[in-house]
Amino acid sequence: MHKMNQNRKTSSTIRFFFISVIVLFMLPACGEQEKTTPSVDSKTINSLTERNQYPNPDILADPNWLTENLGRDDLVIVDIREDEEGQMFIPGSVSLSGIAPLLDGDHHVDSFIIESEAFSSLMGELGISNKSTVVVYDEGTNLYAARLFYALDLYSHEHAMVLNGGFMGWTETGGPVSDGPAEPVPTSYFTEVNEAVFCDLETIQKAMQDENTVIFDVRSPDQYRGEWVRAERGGHIPGAVNLIWNATIYDEDVGVPWFRSPEDIAQQYEEHGITPDKEVIPHCHTNLHGSHAYFVLRLMGYESVRAYEGSWAEYGNRDGVPVAQ
Repeated sequence: MHKMNQNRKTSSTIRFFFISVIVLFMLPACGEQEKTTPSVDSKTINSLTERNQYPNPDILADPNWLTENLGRDDLVIVDIREDEEGQMFIPGSVSLSGIAPLLDGDHHVDSFIIESEAFSSLMGELGISNKSTVVVYDEGTNLYAARLFYALDLYSHEHAMVLNGGFMGWTETGGPVSDGPAEPVPTSYFTEVNEAVFCDLETIQKAMQDENTVIFDVRSPDQYRGEWVRAERGGHIPGAVNLIWNATIYDEDVGVPWFRSPEDIAQQYEEHGITPDKEVIPHCHTNLHGSHAYFVLRLMGYESVRAYEGSWAEYGNRDGVPVAQ
């Protein structure tokens, strides 16, 4: 009996060992599967990402739309995240590596957009032609993506879109990935400045006296109040309304920073007097967050929107202009 029990123990030990080895070998494969499996149900994802719920859906790509359009001849997908070792990409996307290439380092205003000739050259190097449908994505908040979207709008590109949820949203919904960007095929690109979407200091000064214009400050409340000073002077442009830029995207509780519902965004805007019947001028410190607000306003169907490119980096460092706190 003792010898039989001992044999049973030995047999059980051997079985446990083999099962453990099999489980260990299976773990990496399970991990790979989890990366492409949505963590929330598809119905919830679709309700958050559906592009057609917004008044101007033509400028928003959702994961479903991009999946269906991958491989289109006229489609250029731009990954505008900064390069990192081991980074994965949406298949076929070309890499811009951050917003630095969009900025004019010689301009007297910090982080000002590059001029048309430089922009033409950059787009051509990325393989973008004037007929291309451009889809831009970053990690998820779409700050960087919206900056390129605004530049494309400024230089009169007709077909540009931002990917809702960025790369986070793409992988959350099970989208395929590749381990490197595509090699762009250089082409020619021509620009024409669209003055209707651009605002300079002179336009801002006139807007302060215009009841039909809303100056929209999307910086943090402490910058708006002048408690956090990032220029020669702190505060805000007189008459400007303040709603921080990320009020229009979901927070960490959802897992992916999808754009909020159009009803939610509309309510927030109306509470601050940012209504579609007015011309709206979004801005921040360097028009990074201002470009995000510009995109959301366009997404919500606002017809008269012009971003103040100089933003507080220009206004807060300029003598002779009024500042409110």
